[in-house]
Amino acid sequence: MSYLQRRVSFLIEQFENDTLKLGEEFPQTENGKDLVEDLKKIKRLPDGIVDLSTCSDLVRSISKGVYLFDRMTDQEPANSQVQTKSMSPDQISQSMKDYFRMLEGFFLNVTGTSVDKFAVNETFGERVRRDARKIAKKSYSAYQEYIPKIGQFYSENSSNLLGASKTIGGIRCVLGGSSRFPEVAFDGLRKFALYSDTIFVPDPILPWIETNRDEEQFAREHLLEQLYNLLKLKPLIDAKLHSPAVVVFPSWEKSLEASDLETQDGISEIILKFFSFYLNANFYDESEIIEHISGSGKDKFRTAVDQHQLFWPPEAHAPLPFEQALLKYMEQMKIWRSEAWLKQFEKFPPELIVFNGISERLSPQFHINDNAQALNAQPLFWLPQQFHYFQLLSQGNNSSLQKDGLLKAETYATLQSLLNPNLAWLGNIPINDLARLREDNCNEDFRKKLASYINELSAAKVNEIDNISAEVARAISALLVEHEKKARQIAEQYEKKHVVTLGMSILTIGATICPWIAPYLGASLRVAPIAKYAVDVINRAMDQKKLARSFTGILSYAKSKSNDNKKG
Repeated sequence: MSYLQRRVSFLIEQFENDTLKLGEEFPQTENGKDLVEDLKKIKRLPDGIVDLSTCSDLVRSISKGVYLFDRMTDQEPANSQVQTKSMSPDQISQSMKDYFRMLEGFFLNVTGTSVDKFAVNETFGERVRRDARKIAKKSYSAYQEYIPKIGQFYSENSSNLLGASKTIGGIRCVLGGSSRFPEVAFDGLRKFALYSDTIFVPDPILPWIETNRDEEQFAREHLLEQLYNLLKLKPLIDAKLHSPAVVVFPSWEKSLEASDLETQDGISEIILKFFSFYLNANFYDESEIIEHISGSGKDKFRTAVDQHQLFWPPEAHAPLPFEQALLKYMEQMKIWRSEAWLKQFEKFPPELIVFNGISERLSPQFHINDNAQALNAQPLFWLPQQFHYFQLLSQGNNSSLQKDGLLKAETYATLQSLLNPNLAWLGNIPINDLARLREDNCNEDFRKKLASYINELSAAKVNEIDNISAEVARAISALLVEHEKKARQIAEQYEKKHVVTLGMSILTIGATICPWIAPYLGASLRVAPIAKYAVDVINRAMDQKKLARSFTGILSYAKSKSNDNKKG
């Protein structure tokens, strides 16, 4: 149902149950009598949904007011389905360890191998296609065994995990922008883990099991990929920290979208405000947008998509003009969506197809806002596309994250800074090294230095954010210059030692050639310089290894790996 259909249905239900909260005198007024007559004229579509074309302006107006008033006076929040509890950080960490052990068993049962050995020197998709028959044979029984276990885990731990922010301190962040957790999200998390204390991750497995995904062509393969990428975080889960670095929690996004009125309304409101702003109109229901862009506002809609970069289709590197975006979107839908979905979808005019694509990008913005509020955490977007839509909403004054103070100016700057293409290499940090850095608290200095730059620039406006990104990139580069300077100092220090030691070795070797001087030197002196040289080499190796395993050393490795990939 659309935004207005839900409200009219609620009005009808209140009227029929005689629970309408409009005062005892209202039915006797002229508006009250007109409303009664107008309600009788309302018809329903074949699927039972209210036909908005049969609803008068009075019905539309009253239905919105009644619905809003009921929500404002409702003592029980609509989304308080689970009463959250408090768990200690140690208990939360243990529950995460238990969950990941279960997921590890799930993956092993489906594939017959561990995550670290599954896709070596090939992509996940390539490995799945190579072992498709074997995986398909094992997957049915594995799914039958582990899907109920996942459900049982969340029935026991859901409220505890949703209440985790009550006991976890420090910088708390929550991933958002998509219900999936692809490899690029894993890379993004590695960057953000350098900045935050705890990152909350909406469980990317649940969307594939909590509701039927008939529109998806490869639902089971998608679930396995989410499982594979999520399990890469296990070293962070197993790390011995005072607070968990990662908390995977159930956001139930698909279930809420299907049945929760508050979620449906929240998504509708984002869509209505978004298109009202960028099309310079006032829309009160999705059907009004559809009617407008399919009719008299068709050209205006196309122009707005191009002018404001409203559509960034999947797998595109940037927002595209209308026609290009349409082709790219349909190309991706033909790969990933089911035949039944495509058969229905391809009947739509181009404007409605693009409208659907944009709406799919806007829906996750509601969930990141909802999760950020519930967890009292800062939002993190792991893709530039997601941040792009957050910026579009902010420009349209739709971002309740900023209005509610949940997205602080310095965090907004940090988000964009860490998404800067020049810092993409931060996602190359090996997860085991990242876990060790967190255990040793080596990233504390990095966070302080990053914060000092961000705080100076946090008052910047949206159109100045690129300057912030460049400044932060320069600051991180300065850290690496410092690392390279230390590396050179170690090399120079030991080179000097080697020169002296090798000089003694040459003198000693010369003594063995000239037997007449040998008795005056002794056997131990002939061996000592070689031993000293060996010790120097070992010390140098140890110092270099220590430097390499330091925070800046690991950053340097990550950047060099990125440069090597570019050359390749």
